[in-house]
Amino acid sequence: MLKLLLKRITSLFLLFTLLLFLGLGLSCSSAEGGESDQSEVSETEDEDEDEEGEEESEDEVDSEEESDSEESNESEKDSEKKDEKPEEKEDADKKTVKDPKNKVSNAKKTSGRKSGKQPEPKAKEGNVTKMWEDLMAGNARFVAGKHSTGNLVSSRRSLVAGQSPGVIVISCSDSRVPPELLFDKNLGELFVIRNAGNVADPIAIGSIEYAAENFGSKMLVVLGHETCGAVKATLSGDRMPTRNLSAITRRIKTAFKGSEECEPGGTGGEKCVMLNVTESSRSIIAKSPILKKLVADGSLHVVKAIYKMESGKVKRF
Repeated sequence: MLKLLLKRITSLFLLFTLLLFLGLGLSCSSAEGGESDQSEVSETEDEDEDEEGEEESEDEVDSEEESDSEESNESEKDSEKKDEKPEEKEDADKKTVKDPKNKVSNAKKTSGRKSGKQPEPKAKEGNVTKMWEDLMAGNARFVAGKHSTGNLVSSRRSLVAGQSPGVIVISCSDSRVPPELLFDKNLGELFVIRNAGNVADPIAIGSIEYAAENFGSKMLVVLGHETCGAVKATLSGDRMPTRNLSAITRRIKTAFKGSEECEPGGTGGEKCVMLNVTESSRSIIAKSPILKKLVADGSLHVVKAIYKMESGKVKRF
């Protein structure tokens, strides 16, 4: 019995020792494999670090090259600026030399403005003079009963494409005072605005602006006439039956301020007509920045005139 027990113990001891040796061998091999793996990993890491170091060194070289190039560019720019400075100084010197002449010319211009001597261009004055003489020649033909309007059919056809009237006329609506006949003018020669009393209301002023701006008309004739019904109605002092009629007499009445002859019940006659024409001429320019500018630079000339009913003559005043 004891012998069997000893045999089993010895066999178990041998088995245990065998297993122990096997376990030690496996642990050694795994340790060696781990060390080899670690060495490989360390080698790869060293290689990566070497590559990164090379890349960083290359980047540093590139950055140094870029900085060098920038510094060289800046130095070149500085040298160019230095080279340009003398030229700029020369230009500045030239300008300073020219400035005194400019100052003298400007001084002359300003002195001319301050003195108020601004003669209008002679060419424009000459053209306006010829235009008025042409109107007077036509009026002389009208007074003599001679007309030179020519063939209206051909004139009408030639104006289909457009018009370019050189003269604007604002006159009374009186049926006895048609400007085209008074000045013996053909179609397309006059731009005519007519209303009772030749008053300068917004519609009339706007019509004048239209002609001056679009057709380049050089002359505006404000034409009154003897025995004007609108002037007579204003002198009567009677209350007008409608607001529209009152609008006419109210505008004409402003022209009579300060004149005893043109007070209600007065007998001013022709003088009142001329005062009304003068007020219309003033109001047209005062209420229109466009026309005011054209008159100021000599592009538009305003003429005041009166028509004598019996003689048929137009007189400038």
